[in-house]
Amino acid sequence: INVNIFYKVGQNTATTMVANITSLSTSSTNTILINSSTLVPTISMTTNVSLISTSSTASIATPTTSTTSITWTSSTTSITPTTSTTSTTSITPTTSTTSTTSITPTTSTTSTTTAPTYCPNWTWNGTGIIVAGTGTSGSALNALNQPWNIFIDSLTDILYVADSLNHRIIKYLPNATSGIVVAGTGSSSSLSNGLNTPKDVFVDSSGNIFVADSVNHRIQFFPNGSLTASTISTTWNVGTAVWANGTAVAGNQGAGSNLNQLNQPQGFTIDTQYNKSTMYIANSNQHTIVQWLPGASAGTIVAGINGVRNGLNTTFDFPLAIKLDSYANLFIADNNNHRIQLYCRYPNVSSTGRTIAGTSGISGSTQTLLKYPAGLALDSLLNLYVSDTSNNRVLKFMRIT
Repeated sequence: INVNIFYKVGQNTATTMVANITSLSTSSTNTILINSSTLVPTISMTTNVSLISTSSTASIATPTTSTTSITWTSSTTSITPTTSTTSTTSITPTTSTTSTTSITPTTSTTSTTTAPTYCPNWTWNGTGIIVAGTGTSGSALNALNQPWNIFIDSLTDILYVADSLNHRIIKYLPNATSGIVVAGTGSSSSLSNGLNTPKDVFVDSSGNIFVADSVNHRIQFFPNGSLTASTISTTWNVGTAVWANGTAVAGNQGAGSNLNQLNQPQGFTIDTQYNKSTMYIANSNQHTIVQWLPGASAGTIVAGINGVRNGLNTTFDFPLAIKLDSYANLFIADNNNHRIQLYCRYPNVSSTGRTIAGTSGISGSTQTLLKYPAGLALDSLLNLYVSDTSNNRVLKFMRIT
């Protein structure tokens, strides 16, 4: 590498000093030293540095046809390359206003944003995990007998099961193999501490338990930690949905197929996210899901065909339980079809269901099949829990996407 320095000795005299550098270090920093005690304060310097290797690809080059004016501050001038941490770095000299040449590396950054996925893209593992029961009916704390509907506490993922033919509500902590009885005595009773074939359970944010005590025709309220209940609702006509204070909010026109009637409704849920207080009802004996707005005198069918029962993706055969997720998508336990159906309502409303657990029209005891599922629930991660009633167990289907 040759460094040529031109400087004036007199007014009309120019002298050239040539410094030959024969080798450079391969370390990260190379310094070229030019020593002259006779140089005047201001000089013109042209450098031609063809290659200084400090990494596999780093290079430094300065223009060979231009002249850079610098201020001489000492008898030693150093040119120090800098490198970046990337495998390929382009280093371009820049000239500052103080006539000092700097060598600055440049790098680029690329960011990637992943678009969110919605209901049509969701999938669940087709093989369930047994989280309650043994697959055989029994009364022990690790067994169930015809479990009906279930409830998941979204904050703790504690599972509550309406263990219908054991006449009790049983609670399962996460990963527990045995449950804890929180309501009922284990035998049928109409007393305040008893239940008779409970079909549904709900737990509020304070830990209070509400039970649909079906054969006793009442809704029982068990305060948190208490095994003694008070009755908050009594029997109504078949085909009537009521609030706890006894006000009829849907049906109340006797059993029938008209849109202002219900026919053996077995389950319902309320939209608390979007359409406040809108009720969705599993109108079981009409094989439909009905939307009922607050104060309305009739409902609207949002899934299924009125009076039609079969195993197509647009129909049901005696739907029993229904749940909404936070997007108002509908999850339905299609009892006689041995399957769980998902109806997407976000980002677009669909009139066609999709089977996400079980196989339509096929019952069985393997963990890929269901047998007359009567209840379902979703945890905080949208993992699906199914009350596989005739198999005396609760299965958990893990959400994949």
